[in-house]
Amino acid sequence: MHELGCVGAFVNCYPNIGDVNTARYLDEPETAPFWEQLEELDVPVYIHPRTPQPDQQRIYRGYESLVGDAWGFNAETAIVGLRLMLSGLFDRHPRVNVVIGHMGELLPLMLPALSCV
Repeated sequence: MHELGCVGAFVNCYPNIGDVNTARYLDEPETAPFWEQLEELDVPVYIHPRTPQPDQQRIYRGYESLVGDAWGFNAETAIVGLRLMLSGLFDRHPRVNVVIGHMGELLPLMLPALSCV
């Protein structure tokens, strides 16, 4: 990373494994080497929004304009951010720096409701 002059990493909310409906979420144990490497390199990671998996888009039927940047991007990225916070990732890797774009997606708006989690 440093050899090429990169200043951070860029990942989608979730990569697919197998098919389009099988996600690997960033808080799952299989992603531990990724977080360890980020902490060792001391670079931030930007988590880029992504639409919900196709098999999770039933709620959007008839309202397809909501799947992408109007709502789906925000909801998916906010859930990924919450999973990272609740998973203990930042306790295990206190130097990891995560950037969630678009002013935190839905998270800042939901802080009052999230105070009970």
